[in-house]
Amino acid sequence: MIELNEIVEAEEARKNSGNEHASKISNGHSFSKLTNRLRVELITDDKEFEAIAVEWTRLVEKPEVKATVFQTYEWQHGWWSFFSKGKKPHIITIWDSKKLVGIIPFFEENISLFGLYQFKRLKLIGGEISGAGGQFSRYSPSDYLDIIIDSDYKNQVRELLCSYILRGQAYFDEIELSELSDQGVFINDILPALEAANLTVVKTKGEMCPGISLPNSLDAYMDDLDGKVRYQLRYSKRAVTEKELFSVKNVSDENELDSAFNHFINLHQKRWNMQGYPGIFHNQKFEDFLKITAGKFLKKGILKFTLAFDNNEKCIAVDFAFTFKDKVYDYQKAFDIESDLAKYSPGKSLFYFMLEDAINKDMNYLDLMRGDERYKMKVTNEYSQNWKISIPSFSRLNGLKYKFFQLHQRLNNLFNRIALEFVLIQVHQHQFGKLKFIPNYMSFIKERLSEKLG
Repeated sequence: MIELNEIVEAEEARKNSGNEHASKISNGHSFSKLTNRLRVELITDDKEFEAIAVEWTRLVEKPEVKATVFQTYEWQHGWWSFFSKGKKPHIITIWDSKKLVGIIPFFEENISLFGLYQFKRLKLIGGEISGAGGQFSRYSPSDYLDIIIDSDYKNQVRELLCSYILRGQAYFDEIELSELSDQGVFINDILPALEAANLTVVKTKGEMCPGISLPNSLDAYMDDLDGKVRYQLRYSKRAVTEKELFSVKNVSDENELDSAFNHFINLHQKRWNMQGYPGIFHNQKFEDFLKITAGKFLKKGILKFTLAFDNNEKCIAVDFAFTFKDKVYDYQKAFDIESDLAKYSPGKSLFYFMLEDAINKDMNYLDLMRGDERYKMKVTNEYSQNWKISIPSFSRLNGLKYKFFQLHQRLNNLFNRIALEFVLIQVHQHQFGKLKFIPNYMSFIKERLSEKLG
């Protein structure tokens, strides 16, 4: 491992320029004093990443550490295994003796700007990936990303990270942190210190993330719902418990996982393809990543994979979720809209049983994940907000590079948009035939334009 201060001090010596912002960080502790108290190491290759699996897990699973399922080692390392091409680990780890007390899971990305410059930036592991994802050309598998801090060391790690960001601007052109929850560590503990230092910080609002603070009983939750929504949930539940029109099964071992995952993919892709979109599993790497990670979560007992089958053993709905600490993460749903039982809303029955199970197990929160889909707004009025934070370099040269980078990104987004359009055409050809797809595709374009304009 490379000592982090070696990089920073070398860059500072090369620049030979002080940073007036650094002195404004809280408590006045310098970077060098901090690293005398704690050992700070930088992970820069895959073997080092794998070597800290046990300590990473110990830190993330501590009850007092604020972390989501997307900060677990299994999820982060799984993402890195499939989506790290052209990237280099830049994971800042903070140790008190042999105890890991902080993780800033960055990676380094170098982008060639028209052959003129190399644009260097740090991003969080777990972020967006290229390739069709539903209706998007880029898609982030992780609903929440953040840094990880042992609460006993919060002040020290905050000072270290702020100092590194301030001084590291001599080395990087931009630091970008996406999918940051307004309930998370960076937004609440790091960002205020950076803003107090008058650092240039660009904040972009992301998606809203609805969820349900769980009461002590299911009846207490149901009583607060709109009467129509309450009736629909109980109606779909009775289709299982009283009418026995379909059954609900949970994946409990590895032998069941492959079959369940195939049902999940088929239903998810069928629904998206019928709407004219490629679906997230159009990207084979995403499918492989999620399937392998699901297997690891199953072994740890945090996978909650539930399926509904009709009486002919045909899968008609799937709920793919995780439990971590005191929360349930309702990650993805899929259902067969062409099933004769669709009118009984088997997806709602899966939600009802998930809610009931979470309350019975004394979970505190059911996270409905990113997106303001209408069904979420019917079952809750709570939500958090995701943000993207961009910290561009303040130097003049890097400022010019940053403008080139913005131009490069606009062109790249355009090319991604064109690439997605070709994928959409292929989806429509598959659905309607090589010639018959044209009128359907034109109607599809009109609908998308009207949604954007509306």
